[in-house]
Amino acid sequence: MCCTAATSRRSPCRYRLHRDLDDLAERLTPLRQDDPPVPDVPPQHARDARWVRPERVGEVAFTEWTRR
Repeated sequence: MCCTAATSRRSPCRYRLHRDLDDLAERLTPLRQDDPPVPDVPPQHARDARWVRPERVGEVAFTEWTRR
């Protein structure tokens, strides 16, 4: 992502974030499945989850919490 927080609705960072999320959704939609790919997922975590076959690899790094 291009920045950690987008304060303006017209921010280029906010546009980039939506574009990246749209791209991710397009790549993951064909991999969607009804059941979790791993056993024993707690119900509170599974309730709102959308499961995909584990065919993609990604790297995520936590940088900081942002305010709502």
